[in-house]
Formats: sequence, structure tokens, C-alpha cells
Amino acid sequence: MSNSVYIKESVCFLKFPLLKWDRLWYDGHIQATGVPAFRKGLRRLMRKIGIVQKIIFTPEEEERFQRSVERQIRRFLWIPVGILILFQIFNILHALIYTEFRLDTVPSRVYFCMYALMLTASLLAVGMLYVFSRPAAGERTGRILRLQYVFVVFLVAWSVAVTLYDQRVSDNISVYLVMVMSAAVLAYLPPGVFLPLYLLSEAFMIAGMPLFSSGQAGDHFGFYVNSAGMTLTSLFVSFYRYYSQRRDFKNRCIIEEKNQEIMEKSAELDFIANHDSLTGLLNRRFLIGFLHRIYQDSRQNQFLLGVYMIDIDNFKNYNDCYGHVMGDECLRRIADALGLQMDTGKLFRYGGEEFLVLKPDVRREDCDRIGEELRRCVEALKIKAADPGKVVTVSIGFSCGEARDEKGWESLLKKADSALYHAKRSGKNQVSGL
Repeated sequence: MSNSVYIKESVCFLKFPLLKWDRLWYDGHIQATGVPAFRKGLRRLMRKIGIVQKIIFTPEEEERFQRSVERQIRRFLWIPVGILILFQIFNILHALIYTEFRLDTVPSRVYFCMYALMLTASLLAVGMLYVFSRPAAGERTGRILRLQYVFVVFLVAWSVAVTLYDQRVSDNISVYLVMVMSAAVLAYLPPGVFLPLYLLSEAFMIAGMPLFSSGQAGDHFGFYVNSAGMTLTSLFVSFYRYYSQRRDFKNRCIIEEKNQEIMEKSAELDFIANHDSLTGLLNRRFLIGFLHRIYQDSRQNQFLLGVYMIDIDNFKNYNDCYGHVMGDECLRRIADALGLQMDTGKLFRYGGEEFLVLKPDVRREDCDRIGEELRRCVEALKIKAADPGKVVTVSIGFSCGEARDEKGWESLLKKADSALYHAKRSGKNQVSGL
């Protein structure tokens, strides 16, 4: 007994000598039992001439692809099915009127039944499409695709039956030609569906022609040529539609993936450009753009801007005592502590050991309280200072006023800087405001 193997090809082949069709899975795999050498050679030949190409989807991509195809089916399937319904209603009425509602001949009854069968199948397809498209039907993928496959198979089989029955009185095969080509052009069909469908349909057409036609065997040459030519054309069209649709979707997935990578890289670069690499705080480059929004909002809403300059006390001594590695860690811890106080406003790393806090729409009477909260949160860290028995502290200078333009901003910044200088001269670990 041979082992079951999987072939990553989006095409099915006859399994000799059992003559069973391999099942085509949605992910493009086919399960085959035993792989004869001639089938391998046939696949290589088809790949060389461009009929078969590997289009590998991940499970997520396959599900997305099926959903996109089903959206197209929900949007457009009702149009050709609606046309079929109108045609069958017309044919039924014509058969009834032509026979004066008696249907007293065998052909009239046969055609009437065929038209009624197609009408019933079309109405059933529309109803099932409506049910499967409702939100209450859930998010199960594949049902609408399978509905389309079943309906197309029925449509082609029906056209074969009608065309063969037509051969009693004429050699017209237009019904078969129209239905097969319509299926190839309008319906998305995998090779596991359209290969057996078209080939078996053509086999039934060739086998059934002598049984239904009243002419001589030599009179059927045009029938064979036309039907075989249309079958081959439909095979090519279905192959092209299948592979091009999957290839286009795969290309879109690749483009989306690349775009996502570009967006992530752009966001990463934007973060690097606008944030301090050590503390992760906003930097002075971001401050420039942020100030323009402050100017505009201040002119429109006439709010006050609180500006806080924060400087770590005796930080040079701390670096000299503990080293730059511990100094960097101290900066990060202070930045994190200050950031926890920022329920509103923005926190920037303004210089080496300097931080800047902007508080839009602040009240003057709250400015000193905000400064004290910022000072206490750093003192509460209890980071050992260079001086024995002391902890690292900060001095804060603040100003409050309108910043409608660059001149107003520079005035507030100078006042905050002067207030910081005053806090330093007054003994440090203090808050001073102007």
C-alpha cells in the first residue's frame, strides 16, 4: 500500500487506474495516493508552458481570499441568476402559450420540466445566497463558494441535457456554448471543479450526440469541433481567471505587507526623531512642532500656558561619584517619576539634566501646587545623592501666561528659566515661580 502524499499544486489529475478525482482543498493542496511517473512529467510540462504555477497562501491569506471572493459573489451573483430566472419564466410562458396550456406533446412536457427545474434551482440559489449573507448566518467561510460551485455544476449539466435534447430537430448547441463560457467568465472555479466539469460535460456531449441526433454520423463534425473548441476555450479562461485572481490577491497581500512594514518603520523613525534615546521622553525637535499648536489653540481659546523648567540638583557631583552608567539610570528613574504626574500636558527632556513641562489651559492658582507635586515625586524616589545622607532632588522654576506666538513663548521660557535660577540660589530642592 502506498503512502498518502500531498502535492502543492493547484490542479487535479485523474487517478489511474481507479479514475477518481483528487480532492482540491481551499489552500491549494491536493491529496494523492501514489504518484505515477507520467503524472509528475505532466505537471512539469504544464508548469513549463505556464499552465500551472505555485501560488502558496498562508491559512490566514487563504481565508481572506475566500472572504473577498464571497463578497464579490454576494454583490454580483444575483444579476446573472436574475437574468436566468427571467429567461426561464419567459420560456415557461412560451411553452404554455405555444401549446395552448395543454403540453400535449412529449417535447413540450420535457422542455417545460427543464425550464421549471432551472427556475426552481435559480430561486433556490438566490434564497440560499440571501440566507448565507445575513449577519445571523455567522462568519463561516466557504458556504457561499460551495453554493456557487454547486449552482455552476448544475447549470452546465442542465445545458448539456437541453443541448442534447435539441439535437432531435436541429444541430444548435448555443445553449451549451453560452452556459459553459458564462461559467468560465463569470464564476471563480478552482481546477478541482472546472477540470472535471468541462471534460465530463464534453464527454457526455460527444457520447450523447449519436443517441439524440437524427442525422448520419458524418454530419456531426461541426458539432464536435464547436463543442470541443468551446470546452478548450472555457478551460483556458477558467485557468486564467483562477490563477490571475489568486495571483492578484497574493500581490495585494505582499503590497499590504510591505506597506505595513514601511508604516512601522516610519513610525519607528518618527519616534526616534521625536524622542530622547535615553529616557524616551519627547525632545526639543518635537517641541518645535508642538508649540505651533499651542500658539493656535492659545489664540482661539485664550488659555494660559504653564511652563516648568526642572533641573536635577548637583547632578555633576552624582555623575562624578557613581559614574555615567548610574547617572543615566538616575535620569531614567526621574523621567519615569515625572511622567507619572503628567495626566495633562507634555514632558520633554530639554537638556543634559534639565526637563521641561508644558501645561496648557492651566489656572494661575494651580501652578505652585503642580510644581510642588513634581518636586515631591522626585524626592520620593530616595535616590542616594553624592553627599552622604542626602537624596537626589530637583529645583523647579515656572511661569504662567499666554503664548500666542513665538515672542510670547520666549518670554514665558525666560521667566521660567529665571525662576529656576532663583530656586537654585535659594537652596535648591525648591519651587519658584514668576
